[in-house]
Amino acid sequence: MGMGMNKKIHFIARYASAPALVAAACIIRYVIIHVVGDDFPTWITFYPTIMLVALMAGFWPGILATVTAVLAVCTFFPPARFGINNAVSIGFFISMGVFMSTAAWLYRRTRMRLEDLLAKLRQTNDELRRENCDRKLAEEKLRNSEYKFSILFSKGSLPTVLSRLSDQVFVDVNDAWTQLFGYTKEESIGKTSIELGITRDLERQTRMYDEIRRNNQVLNLEQTLYSKSGTAFAVMTNSNMLEIGGQVYALTSVQDITERKRLEQQLLQSQKMESVGILAGGVAHDFNNLLTAISGYGQILQESIPEDDELSQESITNVLNAADRASELTRGLLAFSRKQVISAKPVRIDSLISDTSKLIQRIIGEDIEFSTNFNVKNLVVEADPGQIEQILMNLATNARDAMSNGGHLSITTSQVAVEEGLETQYDLPSPGKYALISVSDTGMGIDKKTLEIIFEPFFTTKEVGKGTGLGLAIVHGIIKQHNGSVLARSELGKGTTFDIYLPLVKGHAVKEELKITSPHPGGTETLLVAEDDKTVRMFMKRILERAGYKVIIADDGEDAVVRFREHDDISLVLSDVVMPRKNGKEMQDEIRKIKPGIKIVFISGYAADVIQKKGMFEEGTEFITKPLKKEKLLQKVREVLDKG
Repeated sequence: MGMGMNKKIHFIARYASAPALVAAACIIRYVIIHVVGDDFPTWITFYPTIMLVALMAGFWPGILATVTAVLAVCTFFPPARFGINNAVSIGFFISMGVFMSTAAWLYRRTRMRLEDLLAKLRQTNDELRRENCDRKLAEEKLRNSEYKFSILFSKGSLPTVLSRLSDQVFVDVNDAWTQLFGYTKEESIGKTSIELGITRDLERQTRMYDEIRRNNQVLNLEQTLYSKSGTAFAVMTNSNMLEIGGQVYALTSVQDITERKRLEQQLLQSQKMESVGILAGGVAHDFNNLLTAISGYGQILQESIPEDDELSQESITNVLNAADRASELTRGLLAFSRKQVISAKPVRIDSLISDTSKLIQRIIGEDIEFSTNFNVKNLVVEADPGQIEQILMNLATNARDAMSNGGHLSITTSQVAVEEGLETQYDLPSPGKYALISVSDTGMGIDKKTLEIIFEPFFTTKEVGKGTGLGLAIVHGIIKQHNGSVLARSELGKGTTFDIYLPLVKGHAVKEELKITSPHPGGTETLLVAEDDKTVRMFMKRILERAGYKVIIADDGEDAVVRFREHDDISLVLSDVVMPRKNGKEMQDEIRKIKPGIKIVFISGYAADVIQKKGMFEEGTEFITKPLKKEKLLQKVREVLDKG
């Protein structure tokens, strides 16, 4: 609205100025005529007026002013009055008015075009200035981005490589890459991973790059890569496609997951062993009951057969030997699964090894040199001496078999401190001080693949019939049950070393007391036998009665409490742990309410964890494991009865 009004005012001013100036010129002319006279030239008055109008107002106002001036002159000052000179002046006056108006029009038009051109030039200049600023900002951002990328690439913690997607050639590698794989930048750039030997699976590498082309990336690809020295790494690979300067590249980073894979394998191995242990513990009870019956009645049958009946004696002996081997197999499974009952006490490792050395020397033979070296003496650990001896015997047997042409077997001890955070590296439950027992041989050695599964149950490299495959599994299980670990290290042709870690304890070793027992101890006391398996119950009754004891039998815990109330002369109770109606623990509590000082011996073929859940293992509890043998049963009964 304001702009439209301004234009109207400007238009009126331009066209109104012409008549106004002409009128002013006429007045001036009139005054001059009266003052000066008629001889004063007309053009002196009108020419400047027309020029001023033409220059100020423009073409059309100039023409208007000229016409107005001519009309004014002709009206107020007729040409006849002034003569021919005035007529010529008027003609010249009209010509000059047209010329000046035209010149003014051309000037104004040219000026407007120049102003439009200048305006466009200014606009273009502003646009160029803005584009230049934008370009500089973009270049600055690009430089910053390139700098940040360079810093992240070169100083990143993950090994990273930039390679051309077309031919897989390395364009750049960062410091972490050179540290992991051992190649310098100069050695790496211009080569492919296949040429460097970092990747050895060409087909897998080609598939990875094909997937990058299809999906623009590869995520969480697990593969094995190799360093310059030949060391294998399990890695997690992530790769993304990017374009730089019109060239397509693959930006690949790898994460070393070797330790994670080792821990995963260790966990799987542990779970597998635990599964076998659960199976072993589940069958142990029933299997031990069967072995008790086979072995026990076999002994009774052997004693009843005349010694001169060689065929019968040999047959019974084979049965008993088979029962013994089955019993050892059961104990081995329980030891492997860490469910065997252990009698741990403080023992000195050096003394224990020294006591076992003679047996080891006899096992390995004279063609194998044997030595011990105790770097630190008086190392005390909480252990079951019998089971530690079994470990040493198993390892010595394996070493003997690995040195068929002779060699050297050594057992050394030392003390090590495992710092916090390193316990998983040694497969230990917690940091602390440990006794280290290293059993080394100079045999044929073990390859890496076999070394990974050497502690698995039933795995053996021996011929069929020459090993159960439980030897090292038993070693592993026993050591784990002692809160320790056993690790194997070996090289083909350079022998094998088994490192056993056992936690150290403060205090002094407990000395073994020498026990003297008769070959077949017996007595005349009254005994209560509580056993839910009839075969085992009757076997125990027969063995004890033949040894002179009076035996009362009960087929479960509830029945045992009833029998105990009926007989006040019972000196000892022999009870199974797990029975119907009342288990051994519940039966014990009921009986000791009746007779607090009664002696009780628990018997079970169940695994240790099952017994512990039943609450049997209180301090001073007497315990005997199945399968039972005549001598073991009689000695235990006599031993408990003779205690004060």
